[in-house]
Amino acid sequence: MTETLTMNRTRSRGPALNGATAVVLGYGRSGKAAAALLAREGARPRVTDTKDATALAVAPGSVPGGDAWLGRMDEAVLAGADLVIASPGVPPTNPVLAAALRAGLPVHSELELGWWHVDAPTVAITGTNGKSSTREMIARVLAPLGPVVQSEKSFNNDLGVP
Repeated sequence: MTETLTMNRTRSRGPALNGATAVVLGYGRSGKAAAALLAREGARPRVTDTKDATALAVAPGSVPGGDAWLGRMDEAVLAGADLVIASPGVPPTNPVLAAALRAGLPVHSELELGWWHVDAPTVAITGTNGKSSTREMIARVLAPLGPVVQSEKSFNNDLGVP
């Protein structure tokens, strides 16, 4: 399935995933969640990580879809792939990520994958500096609209209007 992915589903964000082969680069905590979500959506997740199964505490047969390339990053993992989901910890210099981009494969972040499955208006804040201040400012702007939920301290991860 290497043809263009289309939006033929009820959600309005992201490509259709049913039947797609999706490579998940990085199989830590968020990579595991991404692979599980992809499998639930009917995709065929293929996971890869430089760490081996022991270091990742992955039991045999526990990878959704069962296609695990652990303990190595090999460009061959991209064969037949329709899209790539990159974990936040995967650097832009990663050779598999670079190969995916050279091949013209759609590359998305785990955060974007999650966003495809959230049926709510979303504000995303990225960058190196000022995220906490920006989050606080946005929370105050949204407060008159109703309850605003946000994380405590400086976790920079949860803000929303339920």
